[in-house]
Amino acid sequence: MNSLDFLPAFPFHFSGIVLFGALLLAGFCAGEGLYRLLRLPKVTGYVLLGVLVGPGVLNWFDQYFITQSRVFVDIALGMLLFEAGRYLDLTWYRRNPWVVTAGVAAGVLAFVFVLGMLVLLGIEPLVAALVAGIAMSTSPAVVLMVVRDLRAEGQVVERAMTVVALNSIMAFLAVTVLWSGLHISHRVGLATAFAHPLYLLAGSLLIGLAGGYLLLGLIRLVGPRQGRQFVVIVAVILLAVGIAQVLKLSVLISLLTLGAVTRNLDQLNLREVDLLGTGRLFIIVLFVVVGASLKLDAMVAGGWVALALILARFCGKAIALTALASTSGISWRKALWLSVALLPMSGSAIVLAHEVAAMYPELGAKLTQIVYATVAILEIVGPIAVQLALRMSNEAMPAESGSGGAHGKGAA
Repeated sequence: MNSLDFLPAFPFHFSGIVLFGALLLAGFCAGEGLYRLLRLPKVTGYVLLGVLVGPGVLNWFDQYFITQSRVFVDIALGMLLFEAGRYLDLTWYRRNPWVVTAGVAAGVLAFVFVLGMLVLLGIEPLVAALVAGIAMSTSPAVVLMVVRDLRAEGQVVERAMTVVALNSIMAFLAVTVLWSGLHISHRVGLATAFAHPLYLLAGSLLIGLAGGYLLLGLIRLVGPRQGRQFVVIVAVILLAVGIAQVLKLSVLISLLTLGAVTRNLDQLNLREVDLLGTGRLFIIVLFVVVGASLKLDAMVAGGWVALALILARFCGKAIALTALASTSGISWRKALWLSVALLPMSGSAIVLAHEVAAMYPELGAKLTQIVYATVAILEIVGPIAVQLALRMSNEAMPAESGSGGAHGKGAA
């Protein structure tokens, strides 16, 4: 035995734990540094760090580690979608149904404008319709994290979260219906064409409903202690995410439904457990992984089409929200800033594009090129747009003010 055998071999081989620790620390520093130096959203710092260390630039965080990070991403995404679902307050909507009407109109016009723009650019109608359906959605994760970091409250915040949830549901429904057309166009049996969308919709809603009732029952058992409630909430969220993935259902719809159930059926005054504060480490990893997953070459390949899509999508939502502003009880200026706050596109767009590509590769290749380019642009620009909208509408709290994030609808 050599007298120095007790020393580690060089070059060092670090485990995944060291990498994740370094990634978490670097992501935190990037977010805080960008915010303090340039007053840009922390989310933008997380994403830009991911771009830097990802396969597209330094390749320190390759596809293997992106795959290994999946469990952290799922935890963070589940918590964010659950929190977004808790903004769906049916009592408030009954008092002011025009809020829902404006949100639905924003999604419909975004679909129409994007579809028309893509067809004019020569995109195949079925591909254009799928992209338009996906483009209705806004990222709950980005909007929620920027709102939280700015401690923002007010009409724009509450309506933004409402429209985010509504448009996410509409996007899922639109793509689910278009699955039937996709199957039929490829001469798949009618049974599959109609059973697949029905399975997606019914199964996803069932998981959310079952999870919601399970969570409320468990909360009744553990009582009002926040520590116990946190464990129970996270456990049910992870169960819902895992079951939805195994059954090939929509995690987005399942978790939004789960959050909405706890919001509208909770008669036990469920305490406001700080999921996003306690789970910040998972959320940092989520956005770093998102940045590392962005395909920068897609911005070049589909850049012009993506920019046209983003413009059409914004115009559709802005026209709907400003036209119905006074009717729904908001000024047209705030409605316009609300439209800006809805710019970030949901990361589920990539998941949906992958699902199409896996089943129909030729069609999926055209779809993914447009979706990748759009998501790559909006993951960087989107958080900045949300921050600008909240500040210009005077809903971002000063740094010394108390924390916001209440789920009440009094501000709207």
